[in-house]
Amino acid sequence: MASVVGVSRTPVREALRRASADGFLELEGFRRARVSIFTDEDTKDIFEIRAVLEALAAERAATRISAEEIEQLEQLTDALESATRAGGASLFRQFADFNNAFHTLLLKASRSRQIQQALEHLIETPLILHKRFEGTLIGNLERTIRHHRAIITALKAKDPKWAHAETMAHLMSARSSLL
Repeated sequence: MASVVGVSRTPVREALRRASADGFLELEGFRRARVSIFTDEDTKDIFEIRAVLEALAAERAATRISAEEIEQLEQLTDALESATRAGGASLFRQFADFNNAFHTLLLKASRSRQIQQALEHLIETPLILHKRFEGTLIGNLERTIRHHRAIITALKAKDPKWAHAETMAHLMSARSSLL
């Protein structure tokens, strides 16, 4: 594989190890790997773990987030709303990008290195695992936009428990739309 992409074996080996650690590959002996199969139960577990940790991150962010970061969250949500209205073939990819940026920024605003490390790969995982989300995209986007705005409102109020509750509701709602 390394020769196919024109790199040494070390970066390929490291990428395979990372994909295995993230649960996307199952390494089978020497020079063998297969793509992991994720069940609905796996996705449910991922969302529940993510909801607990990300709600904690939002709770921390409520007292630590800067005005500039709140403005960035608003801009991301506005951009998602505009993309939703415009529609188009790239809407699913745009949603994934805006949503990932929103949740990454929220996580960063927690100022908790430990929470960030624990959640690092879980933010994108559910979208990678379940493309069927695409079939109900518009309704999910509208709900996501409302939830993002509610999270922002809680952050502006600097209310940790409110931010926690809105984030938990957002992620559990997203989970229910996928399963």
